Amino acid sequence: MGIFKKTLIELLVFIAIFVVIVLVLNYFVDEDEDLRIVNAKLAGQELTLEVADNSFLQNIGLSGREYLPENQGMIFVYDEEIDGLSFWMKDTLIPLDMIFLNSEFEVVYIIESVPICDEEPCPTYTSQEKAKYVIELYAGWVEAHNLEEGEVLKFKVQDQSDS
Repeated sequence: MGIFKKTLIELLVFIAIFVVIVLVLNYFVDEDEDLRIVNAKLAGQELTLEVADNSFLQNIGLSGREYLPENQGMIFVYDEEIDGLSFWMKDTLIPLDMIFLNSEFEVVYIIESVPICDEEPCPTYTSQEKAKYVIELYAGWVEAHNLEEGEVLKFKVQDQSDS
């Protein structure tokens, strides 16, 4: 009876650990977290932007990327304009330009050439204006395309006849 009881306890512990692992994975990995892409235009340039519109995608951001093509980046979307919206570069491997936009998609603040974080704690980079959206592009994009505050991000609408 002692061996049976020990085996039963080990089985129950294994099942409990398995259930905890499944619950944790379901919490952190959501099958609905497919990355969406939008096409937009800013400073005369056509952009392809990955959309980070929930905390899961926003926390990942562009971390781990070793390369970012010239007119590709990420747009972070928040529910409302935020005063003092801050970003950091934890686990981001490339320097970036950060472009803060208000609810009308107008550029309200720009932080150029934000360096990678090479020591903890990582510094934060904060908009001096209320922002609802933030675009991250490779460092130097803003200067190369003469982007200025006041410009407006325009989205490209796909022609339905193309589908």
